Amino acid sequence: MQTPKILLALATLAAVPGAFAPARAQQSTFVAPDYSSSDSFLADAPSQSPAPYNFHHEPITAHYTPFVSYAVALRIGSGGIGAEVSTPLTKHLELRGGAQFFAYSTTIVTNGLNADGTLTLQNGFVAVDYFPLRKGFRVSPGVTLHNDNHVAFTLDVPPGQSFTLGNVDYTSEPGDPITGNGHLFFGSHLVVPRFTVGWGNPLPRDGGHWAFPVDLGFEITTRPTVQLSLTGSGCDSQGCGPINDPDNEANIQQEIVKLQNDLAPLRFFPILSFGVSYRIGH
Repeated sequence: MQTPKILLALATLAAVPGAFAPARAQQSTFVAPDYSSSDSFLADAPSQSPAPYNFHHEPITAHYTPFVSYAVALRIGSGGIGAEVSTPLTKHLELRGGAQFFAYSTTIVTNGLNADGTLTLQNGFVAVDYFPLRKGFRVSPGVTLHNDNHVAFTLDVPPGQSFTLGNVDYTSEPGDPITGNGHLFFGSHLVVPRFTVGWGNPLPRDGGHWAFPVDLGFEITTRPTVQLSLTGSGCDSQGCGPINDPDNEANIQQEIVKLQNDLAPLRFFPILSFGVSYRIGH
């Protein structure tokens, strides 16, 4: 019989350790890191994630503090020569204020009247600069706080020279020639609105310091007014007499009205200025 031989073979295999153990896949042994010290923890901690990529390729925007960060600018333009100060309010808004001054003397001749005049420009303003695109372009509503733009002049008509007042022609009497003085006011000294558009941010948002702002616009004032006072004698077709007598005074007033009508468009006083600015502070 083969049974004893089979039993003998099974007993032999049972004596071999692991002979019937199933095969197991090789596994890696996991060793827990030792976090008992801060150095080990920091070494194994994941690094900080990088900042997200700027898909719009926009420059880094500098952040400035209102009334701590500011810029100063020098300006020249239709209002004269002056200075401005700007400070940020929000991401899109800045507050700007400044003043300009100028004086210029010249001689002009109109209707036979020789006028030696001095143009004086004195003005101050406050405006809010709005940057809709967060670039250099801006829209700037504001107010003119001081408006003293005017011309002061003296008049004379050499003896025997002709001149016109209203629609009447006169000749300056040799023995008592015409002289006088006057003023031309470009609006009132009251607070008036102004509006400009421009390019160039005095507080560059890319962190720079220098800028070259340009502004174009107007301020809305009252109609220009003319004051005219004449003395001396003038001769017309009716004879000679004082230029400021009641009959001639009406012609003087007519001349004033004519001058004011000619200057009426200047109630929208033009604003055009160029400048250079420098940012101070952070």
